[in-house]
Amino acid sequence: MAQPKIISKKRYFPVLIIICLGIFFSVFLFLFVRNRDLEHIRDRYKVFAGDRINSIEREIAHNIDILSSLSLLYENSEHVTRKEFNNFYNKIKTKQNAIKALEWIPRIDNSDRDKYEKAAKNDGYPDFQITRRKTQGNMVRVDEKSEYFPVYYVEPYKNNEPALGYDLSTDPVRFQALKKSRDSGLMTATLPITLVQERDIQSGFLAFLPIYKSRTQLFTAQKRRENLKGFVLGVFRIKELLETALTDLQIKGVDILLYDTTILTDKKHIYTHYSRLRTNIGQAQKEINDENNRSLRVSHTINVADRNWLIECKSNPEFAAAKMTFAPYFALFIVLLFTGMLSAYLINAIGKSAKVEWLAYDLSSEIAERKKAEKELKDYRGHLEELVKKRTEDLEDSEKVLHQISCKILSSQEDERKRISRELHDGVGQALSSLKLNLQMIEQKINKNEPIKSILISDAINGLSYSIDELRNTAMALRPSFFENMELYEILVWYGNKIQNISGIKLNINIQDSTKVSSRVKDHLFRIYQESLNNIQKHAGASNVWITVIANDKVLKLNIMDNGIGFKHSEESSNKLKGDSFSCPGLGLSTMRERAVLLGGSFNINSLYGTGTTVAVEIPLTKINIEEYS
Repeated sequence: MAQPKIISKKRYFPVLIIICLGIFFSVFLFLFVRNRDLEHIRDRYKVFAGDRINSIEREIAHNIDILSSLSLLYENSEHVTRKEFNNFYNKIKTKQNAIKALEWIPRIDNSDRDKYEKAAKNDGYPDFQITRRKTQGNMVRVDEKSEYFPVYYVEPYKNNEPALGYDLSTDPVRFQALKKSRDSGLMTATLPITLVQERDIQSGFLAFLPIYKSRTQLFTAQKRRENLKGFVLGVFRIKELLETALTDLQIKGVDILLYDTTILTDKKHIYTHYSRLRTNIGQAQKEINDENNRSLRVSHTINVADRNWLIECKSNPEFAAAKMTFAPYFALFIVLLFTGMLSAYLINAIGKSAKVEWLAYDLSSEIAERKKAEKELKDYRGHLEELVKKRTEDLEDSEKVLHQISCKILSSQEDERKRISRELHDGVGQALSSLKLNLQMIEQKINKNEPIKSILISDAINGLSYSIDELRNTAMALRPSFFENMELYEILVWYGNKIQNISGIKLNINIQDSTKVSSRVKDHLFRIYQESLNNIQKHAGASNVWITVIANDKVLKLNIMDNGIGFKHSEESSNKLKGDSFSCPGLGLSTMRERAVLLGGSFNINSLYGTGTTVAVEIPLTKINIEEYS
């Protein structure tokens, strides 16, 4: 019910202003307090992220420094034995969980290969040989080449057995870092790789530090190559580096991502450390990869053995949720509560003053509603009368259509009787009359004891044979007796060949399924097929006809296409049963369409004058249509 005109909307204008101002100030206060909370969270997050970045940087530097200490052992000794190498590792192994292995990589000329292999076997490694990796965990002997860079010492030996003897120059990534370290004289790390000694896929990296025969005259890359003794090598697991660095830090809801940014145009992801607050790693991966994710981020680049690593710390929802306070919501609630109470008081005051006016308005509204209802009832009565009149006209039209269908059935029956009568009279009747004359002549000859010419008997026999053939053709045209024992596709092929032999039109028959259907479906589809081919033979002037039958679990499709002259459509030809006339139109296309409808299917014909005609029939394969003995 609309508001009465006597109650002005201006009365509620102050209430609307108070509500708008209250909402505005509540939202403003909420955002102000919330932003202060977020600033505080961001400041705290920078501290948390900085702690993690510093811890990771210290852990990496501490592990990398082990290689520098190991290099001093080689620089201060002409020959470091396996025992000395082992003693060095035993001193530092309890402190370095992230080091997978420490290795000595000598440079070996091809002429010294056998000497080094024999020396390793004498040191207690009878199976030692210089190898390369064929597949992960499968090592084979390296073919001969000018020089080798095998893992000659490795500590610890346990769990690193596959690495012993592995020639690093057989791997492009390792060899590239090795050459860079050799030529620069600096410690050099590889990109993240799968370690030889790992049985599963786990990211790690190698750090090379070159050892030269003499520290003098190493000003050029060529001099460094000539004086190279080998490399001390550290094998590091990236995961364990981060886990060790973060072990003593409290859980704060921070995800850490490592990237290699040495090549500015190729930012390569190294590793992701998920916060220990994470319970769903799949959801965490989606959040991290989401470009629209507004998590807090702190980034810092560190140098790791001549490579640039970007450490990026991202907060997860648990971090912000743990640090947010209820102050913004409390401020929002207080202002909204005050606004609501003040608005309710004003609305109540306005309502009381307008109560009398509303009572008067209700009375006038009730009168208006009754008048409106009376008018709607009158209009509805007129609408019902129109519906009754329309339904009566539809019933009369339906009776006319039924009359036309009955007329077509009677006309079809009468035409069929005329056709059969004409065929019997013109064909069988004349043949039997001729046979009768021949028999009478034979009878006269017999009565007169005259010799009977063989031509008379031959004519009689030919006439009898012709009569029999005519009767068979007539019966065949009505319904061939062998149809009951034939499938639909066999009937279509049989009749198609018959038309092709009679008319000379080339029929291309493509049956892609031999689904069994009921006799009812066979009869109606054959008559549609028969009528279509007869029309093509009589009227189309076609030289080729393409027939396709396709069936699946739900529908059977019959398409008949010719290259004849086609015909023009008209409204009358597509809807012959409509109209006021009680005449019986020709059967042709209407009968074909009715046969398809009787099977629950559809019949469509597409033709343009001069371009041929296509007849398409679709029949649903319901239980009734596929039942064999329905």
